[in-house]
Amino acid sequence: MTQTKTQLKRDIAALAAFEPRKLALRMLAEGRAEDYLDWAMEDGYWQARGKRRGEGSKRFLPAPANPVGLPQRCRALSEPTPLDEMLFYIRSQTVGPKDIGPMMRQAMDSVEFFMASALEIALDSSPLDAFERTLSVLSSVKVRASGALPLGCASWSSLGARMMCCPESDSFLPSKLPEYGLLAKAVLRGKIDFAQAMIRHGFYPQEAYKWRELLRRLLEVSFDLSREREQELLGATDSDVARLLAWIDEKAKQMEEIDEAASSMFNQDGPAPYAIVERGSEAIKALFAKGAPATHQSIWAAMATGRADLLKAALDAGGDPNCVDKGGDLLLSWMDLSRVDETMFKLWLARGGRIVVSIYAKNPFTWDDKKSAAINIARQGRLDLLKQASENSIAPFGFTFVHDGATYAPLLAEALDNGHAELAKWLVAEKGCSLSHCDDQSGKPCSKLASGDLLAAVMAEENRLSMAQIPGGKDGAGARSI
Repeated sequence: MTQTKTQLKRDIAALAAFEPRKLALRMLAEGRAEDYLDWAMEDGYWQARGKRRGEGSKRFLPAPANPVGLPQRCRALSEPTPLDEMLFYIRSQTVGPKDIGPMMRQAMDSVEFFMASALEIALDSSPLDAFERTLSVLSSVKVRASGALPLGCASWSSLGARMMCCPESDSFLPSKLPEYGLLAKAVLRGKIDFAQAMIRHGFYPQEAYKWRELLRRLLEVSFDLSREREQELLGATDSDVARLLAWIDEKAKQMEEIDEAASSMFNQDGPAPYAIVERGSEAIKALFAKGAPATHQSIWAAMATGRADLLKAALDAGGDPNCVDKGGDLLLSWMDLSRVDETMFKLWLARGGRIVVSIYAKNPFTWDDKKSAAINIARQGRLDLLKQASENSIAPFGFTFVHDGATYAPLLAEALDNGHAELAKWLVAEKGCSLSHCDDQSGKPCSKLASGDLLAAVMAEENRLSMAQIPGGKDGAGARSI
């Protein structure tokens, strides 16, 4: 055991003095998150293993042969540096469970930001403009549109690694702040301008009741956590707790007012009369102007009443174009699209609107029982919106996917199942879908989902395309093939 403790001291001293780690911390302090991620995904990965980039290792798997994708890069911002993770992993295997806490405290006392996530380091060390540059990596339209972050991605915590490594805190702080850990820390540190920046970038609870829950839990933290323990886990905190909690209470009240105004824009038959919709929209925009966070209700109200001005205001206020309802479903996966015109839809796409659940999923259109916007668009026969998505989506997507040797065409299946002939013909003629492709829900060929004139019309389109590919066919040689 003595030998283990001696080696631990040497490892901690070496990590504290390691220049590449110091450089990584400077990158985060300066808002150079992309540079940090390049290091963490390549050189940092190998340095943590005592190797140069590309060297083989019998003990550890080599780095992936393919370029690391957006999901891995996004996740790395909510994790500690690879050097910290490796030291903790190796040394936690050589000490008993009772020794992990003292080991962590020894490392945290000696190594700046040991086991802190990259986002936590940026919060603690960056000026506001640099911190916003780091947040912008996660809030970029490319990340939002591609599905690199899970649905409801605002509910991440970036404090877990440091706290959950300390047994004394396992039963306390993580259970109090399981979500929105970074926002909670910003508030407790008195960094309200940083917390407001997180709202602008969409990383906050997007429902009022969750702000109330956050308020309740922070009250418990402020009463139950000793000052010494608070500083160990969170750093120097603001002594004016009442002011900080009042700020959270104000945000909750603003969101409740927004949801009340959004609800007034509807009655049991649909959108309320124009004057009432106008009044509700203006009330919501006035709250946004005061720094109120957008709610998923405000985005739903904007799109369901055809108010592009309100949608833009909600997105400018930090609203997530891919916001989810209380059940975790994308709003555009189920809502009535009859009042969503091409102008509004183009704005939604430009802000990172996600057509599929994730371009990284095996089935991009339905993932873990969550439907995509594309499925709802096809179900409602909105050929105009699907064409615009095909042309203007930030993240390119396909109209079919292959799994276990079979080709699936979910959008064609939806079009046929709901009787949308023109949409079905367009998918066949322009997007390579076929009646022989399968429905992703039943596994049956799409041809089994239609009959009569609808099936005949789509079959005629397929036959026309087949003839066009045959020299001397009806449409002549050299015609476009699919």
